[in-house]
Amino acid sequence: MVNEFSASASEILAAALQDYKRAIVIGSKQTFGKGTVQNVIDLNRIISGSTHGDLGAVKLTTDKFYRINGGSTQLEGVKSDIVILDRYAYVDLGEKDQENPLTWDQIKPAKYKPWPNQFNYDYALSESSQRLASNSFIKLVDEQAKWVQLQQDDYDYTLNYEVYLKLVLNRLNIHPVQDFK
Repeated sequence: MVNEFSASASEILAAALQDYKRAIVIGSKQTFGKGTVQNVIDLNRIISGSTHGDLGAVKLTTDKFYRINGGSTQLEGVKSDIVILDRYAYVDLGEKDQENPLTWDQIKPAKYKPWPNQFNYDYALSESSQRLASNSFIKLVDEQAKWVQLQQDDYDYTLNYEVYLKLVLNRLNIHPVQDFK
């Protein structure tokens, strides 16, 4: 089970289980999409005897993860076999939504064989999709997720107090009979 906050090591594990068909990945549309490794280099340790005080640090991307099938987890994450919507389904949360992420790419796949003892894998996916499509609770979660997205997109605020007050009163469904002057 994963969600859009599943990142890094949990993505690698989910990808391996999915690629080898050892598990059905259930959760949000995809995981976070962090397929890179960063190292922080303390500049004070490199430049000794500095008279400039604290020089800070530099974060460098040094490695990238690849799945056994050759694809990276960068940006795309691990796509769930069975998608169960949650309240963050429409909110920008992943690595793909960050500023200047590294691109997705792939390398030559390794030689591997998926687990041969799958028990009704395709049947389980099909039945789950049908169950979720007719589940009223899932529809309610979808409505809530759309509301959360609207809240994320509502970030403009006026600095004019009178305009702000009218907006607040409208949201609270309060309509004064006379002006506040």
